[in-house]
Amino acid sequence: MYNLEDLTEFNPALIYAFEPESSPLRLAGSETFQDALFPEAGQHEDMLNAYLYAQKTILPYIREKGLDKVDEKLLLEWINKLHGFIGNTLLATHGHQAGVYTQQMVMRWHQGAQLSTDFILYFSNLHKAKSKTTFAKALEMQGVAEEDALPFINLLEKIKNNKSIKPHPSQTPFIDPKNPTSPGAIVLHKLATAYHEGKLTTQEKKLVDRIVKVCRYPHELPQAMEKFATESLQQLRKLDPNNLPDIANCLGKIFYEFTDIHPYGNANGRTGTCLINIFLRALGQPSILLRHPGEKENESSDYSQAIKLIDSTIEPLQKLILKRIVDAKETIFADEKLKQVIALRVAASTLLKRIQQKHPLFDLETLRDKLVLQSLLLTQVEDINVSSIILLTALIDIAAKEEKRLDDVKLKPLLPAPISMEQRQAVIAALEKLTGKTGWKTANKDGLMAWLEVPSLEDQQETVSTLDKIKVATSVLPMLRQDNGVRVVQCKNINIEKIISLANQTLTKPMLLDNFA
Repeated sequence: MYNLEDLTEFNPALIYAFEPESSPLRLAGSETFQDALFPEAGQHEDMLNAYLYAQKTILPYIREKGLDKVDEKLLLEWINKLHGFIGNTLLATHGHQAGVYTQQMVMRWHQGAQLSTDFILYFSNLHKAKSKTTFAKALEMQGVAEEDALPFINLLEKIKNNKSIKPHPSQTPFIDPKNPTSPGAIVLHKLATAYHEGKLTTQEKKLVDRIVKVCRYPHELPQAMEKFATESLQQLRKLDPNNLPDIANCLGKIFYEFTDIHPYGNANGRTGTCLINIFLRALGQPSILLRHPGEKENESSDYSQAIKLIDSTIEPLQKLILKRIVDAKETIFADEKLKQVIALRVAASTLLKRIQQKHPLFDLETLRDKLVLQSLLLTQVEDINVSSIILLTALIDIAAKEEKRLDDVKLKPLLPAPISMEQRQAVIAALEKLTGKTGWKTANKDGLMAWLEVPSLEDQQETVSTLDKIKVATSVLPMLRQDNGVRVVQCKNINIEKIISLANQTLTKPMLLDNFA
């Protein structure tokens, strides 16, 4: 359940102010609830679950026992658990599991993951750009430096044609030769081999570094993470909780080393941010947002500059962390409109998923048609958060009404049919004839129910026995009224057709109840 009020140790903005990643299908153009809203809302829920785990489990342990009692094994266990929450939805959209080290080679493209797709398509002869010069122009449009685009393409061609360079054996299970994009994928795997095994010149390696970060081989991750855990704990144990510059320098180093190892397929930055916030709170300092909304797109922001230079120097990152700590001690970052938007997005996602689960044949996308007018009107609203709040509120209202309508339609066949007064009277007459007792009363509750007050235990037992034998009700119960102590016989879910039929039979001899069993 998405409830930010449960989060008391960390700034709730850590949950609502980060930018979720789009699913592969949304990147391909799909804007359905399934491909757009659900995965992105799920990432906010995942983030909350991770910080709640840190609040409930990790921080109490550190505060009670101290960092000296946290060993490498426990720290790595915590990190995997945190990533299991944080990366849950994000990795699921790619068909991978969170909380376990990646088995596939990872490349981090400085101008975005789309570059990976472009290179794979180009070297599989599937890209719309068919010539090197046209493809180089396309790369420049995505931010690759003009002086690097064509040389990098030429380098990949050289690697492609070098038959002595092969993908690392650990990666062959992930290459499907039947896939039309496999030629391009093989080129990138060969690039990783060339990079790690000394097949590139110094200048070629610098060229690669300007465009993509080639992460370490997956089989090296466990040892790298063990070393990371050991060194991080050693540094943390030496910190003075009041020495902010030392804290910022230490946490900047920890963040860089963790993201440089890049142990998971995705969500490493989010996990690294969560880690440094846990350590900040353990040291008695406020939690911080490394990146404020909008800073990723602003190339001149302190955050963008720190990330841009992180592989050459971590000093800007350390200065950023120090600034964030100092600022947080004065003013806690908050954006109430954005907070409301994300809460509404998660609420809408939860509601639509529930409708989908209960009514799988219902097309959720039909709800969009009912929002067309609001969408057109909101194009004139300048504040995107305000327009989002209005639109999401309308969506939730429409979806809630649709859920009720669908529930009513589904429930209607299960409800007992209305019972007329004539049927009630016929049932009473039948009960009187079959039991030989008058005074029966009826009620339409969970099917037709009837009851009779009797003067004695003998009458009660006799009536119950009679009705049990003819089996015209799902249950016949002897009861005692609490208000006056009068004995009662109660029949539930009476089969109206059967009891009337039995009563209307013409008997030529005294009624033999066993005949009706």
